[in-house]
Amino acid sequence: MINFIVPTLALLLAFLSSIASFRYLITRQGIYWTIPFFISLILFYQNIITLLEATVAEGDFLITFNSMLPLVLAILWYALIQAFHFALKTEREYNKYVDQSRKTYNEARFVLLTERRRTRKEQMEKKEEKRNKPVVPKVPSYSFPDDDN
Repeated sequence: MINFIVPTLALLLAFLSSIASFRYLITRQGIYWTIPFFISLILFYQNIITLLEATVAEGDFLITFNSMLPLVLAILWYALIQAFHFALKTEREYNKYVDQSRKTYNEARFVLLTERRRTRKEQMEKKEEKRNKPVVPKVPSYSFPDDDN
C-alpha cells in the first residue's frame, strides 16, 4: 500500500502545481507563468512515470532518499508556485504625495461646490424678496403755476 502513497501524493502535488500555474497563466500576469507552467508539466510527466514504475515493480517499497525525492520536489515546487503567485499579487506601495494631492483636490472641489450652492441660494432668496416685497408707488407731485403765488 505504501508503494502507491508516496508516488500518488507526488503526482497529486505536481498536478496541483500544473493546474495552478495554468490558472495563473490565463490572468493579466500570464507572461510570468509560461516557464513555471512548462516546468510543472515536466514534473507532472515525471511523477506519472514514477507511479507507473511503482505499479510494475515487485517487492517492498523502500523509503530512501531517491524514493522520496519526487514527493519532496513536488512539495517544494508547489510551495514555490504559491509564493511566486503571492509575490506577484501583492500591491506596490502607493505614493503618499499623490494620495494627499487627490484628497486635497477633492476637498477643495467639494468646498467650491457647496459655496456655489450657498451663493446661488442667497441670490435666489434676494430675487424672491425683491419680487414679493410690496412696493408703494411714488406719486409725483405736480405744482401748477397758479399755486406758486
